[in-house]
Amino acid sequence: MLAEKRAWEEQEQYRAEADLERRAMNQNRCALFIGRFQPLHEGHIALIQTALDEGKRVVVALMDTKQDAANPYTFLERQQMLRKAFGFAIEVISIPPVEEVCYGRNVGYRLRRIHLSAELEAVNATSIRERKEGGHEG
Repeated sequence: MLAEKRAWEEQEQYRAEADLERRAMNQNRCALFIGRFQPLHEGHIALIQTALDEGKRVVVALMDTKQDAANPYTFLERQQMLRKAFGFAIEVISIPPVEEVCYGRNVGYRLRRIHLSAELEAVNATSIRERKEGGHEG
């Protein structure tokens, strides 16, 4: 009986240590969002909030684009938009404009599409920019 109890305790200790190790690994892993966010809108916010609500560490890779009609906001302005929406609950990093995202065989992460409501899926930054250019803020 004592040997069984000791074996059970050792198993429980092993499980607890494995769980702590798994949690520590997950703290370093993140949900990564890549985008221009020109401007940040409610669709972007809903996507990011989904990952936060799942308890994930979130990193937003904000493309540092050259300013033009399609990219009217600076990196700092967009970073401030993200900070206003999420504070420091997310990390924001600067990356160059992305042409493609490449990966090889199973490399330890997954690609996931987050589906939002039809209303939020219809929101797009181009329409928002065009409304602002036309003097309509709605």
